[in-house]
Amino acid sequence: MNLSSYLARRFMLNPKQRALRSAIWVIALSVAPLVFVSQLSRSMVEGIIDRFLETYSYHLQVTSFLDPTFDEAKARLADAPMVHAVYEEVRSYGLAFSSTGRMSVQLRGIDPKLYGEEGQFRRYLTIEPPDAMLNEGEVWLGVASAKQLGLGVGDTVRLMVAYADTMGVYQPRILRAEITALVSTGYQNLDERWLFVTLPWAKDLFADGEQEHLFGIKVHEPYKNIKATRDAVQAILGNNYLVYDWQNLNKSELVSLNSSRGILLFLLILITVVAIANTVGVLQLFYLEQIRSIVTLTFLGMHRRQLFAFYLFASFWTALAGVLLGALFGLLLTFGFVHLLPWVEDVSVVMARGLGQILPWIEWPVLDLSFYLRGMEVRIEWASLLMSLGGVVILTVIFSLVPAWRASVMKPMQLLRKV
Repeated sequence: MNLSSYLARRFMLNPKQRALRSAIWVIALSVAPLVFVSQLSRSMVEGIIDRFLETYSYHLQVTSFLDPTFDEAKARLADAPMVHAVYEEVRSYGLAFSSTGRMSVQLRGIDPKLYGEEGQFRRYLTIEPPDAMLNEGEVWLGVASAKQLGLGVGDTVRLMVAYADTMGVYQPRILRAEITALVSTGYQNLDERWLFVTLPWAKDLFADGEQEHLFGIKVHEPYKNIKATRDAVQAILGNNYLVYDWQNLNKSELVSLNSSRGILLFLLILITVVAIANTVGVLQLFYLEQIRSIVTLTFLGMHRRQLFAFYLFASFWTALAGVLLGALFGLLLTFGFVHLLPWVEDVSVVMARGLGQILPWIEWPVLDLSFYLRGMEVRIEWASLLMSLGGVVILTVIFSLVPAWRASVMKPMQLLRKV
């Protein structure tokens, strides 16, 4: 085995071995996109989930029809060891309109402590200007909504909400509010219709039947045993409250994101398997190139088992070199793509304008990153990465078993006829 491995390494390091070099590049070029897509999609999915948790759904949500003020719930959770912070919020829907357009919005009456003290909320929600505060008669508007309405900071937006009169009849209420900040999470599907107002004003604006009054809880470890944490909070609060965890609240988004990622990875794995099968064909060319050397080794007494091991080691070292090279290319491509992503949209806009002036009768598309994740952080999952790379090496060796066995059982006289 030691002799077979030594010979395989010597052949691979020989600069004249073009077949092995080709096999290495085939594997590298198939592994690089696999690494790129797997790590980029994972980072994107986790970034989107983080934004849902920290800016919208909270880690846990509590609702109750018997304690509308949540005073009793706050008192019970004051000393709960798993609870990091609690925030009250009121949500409803309304219509925002301006002189240039109108659209439905989700009004969120939030606790001032949420944006004043909660670090994760400010980490994932960009507020411009950063020192903006919410007061009665003021709103924070999502960037996408502001763009559609043609409004900016300092402008006045008109809102229409529903309220119940003294007879219990719902009537529209129209009011004006000043936009003091524009907000964005970097994921437009999440925040495109957000409109923040201060919590006391939200309680006065909305009719009781037209608002969702909830109690958001941030825990210390939202990704670890969240269902057990939910059960513990439910036990503390009792049966008068309903407690939901973030996995149930964001179930549809999780299924959609993971399904898209799974389909993409499945297709890339199929492409990689085909590339590995082609690599084995390239390794057979290596066998044909080394007929003279093999004949010499056979006449010198090299056993069939050693010859079989020699071919397997050649496949192993070739696959290992290709995998390492492809992983390096894939990681560099991932980090480069994430850092260059903010410039891609600007470049596409400039190119579309330039081409539009040259060929005005053609509508040139502009790359819109609104529905992708801005400000994404690359998170390399080393365990899954090493497992996938190890799988490529193992598959290459498995695909090489039959060619290696055929070469090892050939008799010396058969080899001489090929020289």
